[in-house]
Amino acid sequence: PDGREEVAAGDAEAFHKSLPEVKSYTSLDEWAHAEGPKDAGNRGLAEGWAEPGLDEQAWKAMDLPGHWQKQGHPGSGVLWFRKTIDIPSHWLGRDLTLRLGAIDKHDDTYVNGIRIGGISWENPNAWCTPRSYRVPAAVVGETTRMVVAVRARSHVYDGGLTGPAHAMCLQRADEASGLPLAGRWLWKVEQDWGQVAAPPQFGNGPATPNAPHAMFDCRLNPLIPYGL
Repeated sequence: PDGREEVAAGDAEAFHKSLPEVKSYTSLDEWAHAEGPKDAGNRGLAEGWAEPGLDEQAWKAMDLPGHWQKQGHPGSGVLWFRKTIDIPSHWLGRDLTLRLGAIDKHDDTYVNGIRIGGISWENPNAWCTPRSYRVPAAVVGETTRMVVAVRARSHVYDGGLTGPAHAMCLQRADEASGLPLAGRWLWKVEQDWGQVAAPPQFGNGPATPNAPHAMFDCRLNPLIPYGL
């Protein structure tokens, strides 16, 4: 009963004879390039949001990993996340490795104001790709206080630093253990794109692999003859 309305809506769409022609895209990224929201430019960087000395009074707090839609910002867009940590003194003058887990979807990541890495359109699976970036000794600097800043961009569906928690850490390149980074981060909205709707071919409509009909026919029906 809970799915009856969804199935009925899918039937109505699938068998309707006067549906308008819509452009079909081979991937969600192709649609986003053509019709999705556009990044207006890295305003946060220009305003010093990656810098260690930033005044953070206007920033809010969020527990990460997690999706920002569930923790204070319902739409898509560009959000910045900052975390200040104290590193051991024997790490000074050493290369470090920053691991952030997956970031949904694109990111530019900074340490002490310097960009150390990022993933964008070149990776169609950016939303689930774990980030691991080298932090050169020169960027670590001569003080144990370090600021990690992440500019995260999501053009549709969920967004955020999604972890998992055990994959988020800062460590010396030659050491197995490190400082955990899951927990409280500060965040601020750079660009708010609202609740972006993807085209029907990437949703739950009758022509998608997530439709109830397709899920049953392809996932459940083949198993019915077997004893489980």
